[in-house]
Amino acid sequence: MSTSPIMTLFREFEAKHRQASDPSVDDEVADALLDECKSLEQRILSIPVSSAQDLAAKLVANTRYGDYTLDDRGEGGLLDELLAILAVREHPDAKLIDLGQQFEESKAKARSLEPACKRAYKKYEAELAAAGISDFPLDRSEAQKACERELYRSTGYKAASDAFNAAHGESIRLMKAIHRTKATTLEGFAAKLAAIAFDQSDFEVTDPVPVDVAERELYRLARSMAKVVKSGYAAGGQRNG
Repeated sequence: MSTSPIMTLFREFEAKHRQASDPSVDDEVADALLDECKSLEQRILSIPVSSAQDLAAKLVANTRYGDYTLDDRGEGGLLDELLAILAVREHPDAKLIDLGQQFEESKAKARSLEPACKRAYKKYEAELAAAGISDFPLDRSEAQKACERELYRSTGYKAASDAFNAAHGESIRLMKAIHRTKATTLEGFAAKLAAIAFDQSDFEVTDPVPVDVAERELYRLARSMAKVVKSGYAAGGQRNG
């Protein structure tokens, strides 16, 4: 495992500070060593931290092992860096994650409405049969068509169907929005994968994502994930090299 730039400088700072603190060292030599420690401290503070060890090294160097306090807020010192680290940052795939959450809520709503829609449809079919109305719309008379429209409303099938289709349609809209949004993180790719898998088994209705389309989307998603992983690995190799 390679040593970070901060830790490389800190080990030098540590050695010089230890030597300067030695009572047997001449005062002029000690002062020169402390000047070098000050220079090393400034170099350490100028480098962004990449680990908890880096942060600890900065804190020790900046306070000289606890002898000094941190600079005040707004002076560009370690305290400002600590506050920046603690600041809430938007997730790189915040938009995609939000779409994914809306998508899951919309699916859940559609799924909860589907049983009532099915029950209303069975009642509607039974009422049609009791009224002697043909199963084939083209064979129905004008009077039968008027009766069919009335039963469509009176059985509750229209209201149940409209509610389900609205929620299901919203799921499809969100699914398409997710397809159009680029993913760069694991959470983002998870949202896209859920959208690709949508309606393959969730609902007993016409698939908004036919199997062949889902396969193509999965292939594109796999390629996108591979690119992100590859670029992240290359960046990590450069940092650690």
